[in-house]
Amino acid sequence: MNETYNDPVDVLVSFRGTTVRPETIHWGRNSFRVDKVNLIHSAREGDNKIYFFSVSDDTHSFKLKFDPGLMEWRLLELYTEG
Repeated sequence: MNETYNDPVDVLVSFRGTTVRPETIHWGRNSFRVDKVNLIHSAREGDNKIYFFSVSDDTHSFKLKFDPGLMEWRLLELYTEG
C-alpha cells in the first residue's frame, strides 16, 4: 500500500565524508531504523536546493524530503506491502 503525506518528521543522520545518511526516522510515536538508502537526489524549489532520500527498513519504504534552508525533514511517501 502506498500512502502520500507531507508530515514533519525527525531524522537522525550520520555523516561520512560529504555523504549524509538517514539512520532513524521518528514519526509521531513511531521510530523506524533505516536499513538501506536506495536513492538520494536533489531538486530546486525556487532558489532553494532540496534533497530527497528514498530509504527502507525490513517492511517499509519511505520518501523523505530535507530542506536545508528551513532545516526541516518531511515524510512524503510511505509504502508498506500488504
